[in-house]
Amino acid sequence: MNSAPQPALIDPRELTPTERKLLREVATYKFYRRRNGWAIPGQGSKVSLRSVDNLSRKHLISDRSECLRLTGVGQMVLAVMQERERAKTERKAAQ
Repeated sequence: MNSAPQPALIDPRELTPTERKLLREVATYKFYRRRNGWAIPGQGSKVSLRSVDNLSRKHLISDRSECLRLTGVGQMVLAVMQERERAKTERKAAQ
């Protein structure tokens, strides 16, 4: 049995807009380690180490492999974000 405590699910509203954007991008693209940060191959923009560390400390992403990946908690938080965005879009369309 695994006795390690499970990380708590975070409400996406507690994340900054930058953290929410990074969470979406990590789910979509592969970020590889570059000097002073992480980047998508072929793109000039980088994500800072600090941004990645913040999400890693919240157990939303993992950087233990060659590229960034969402953790199980990160996938659930992303699903909540997407569901809220979908519901908001439906409410606007209904008005």
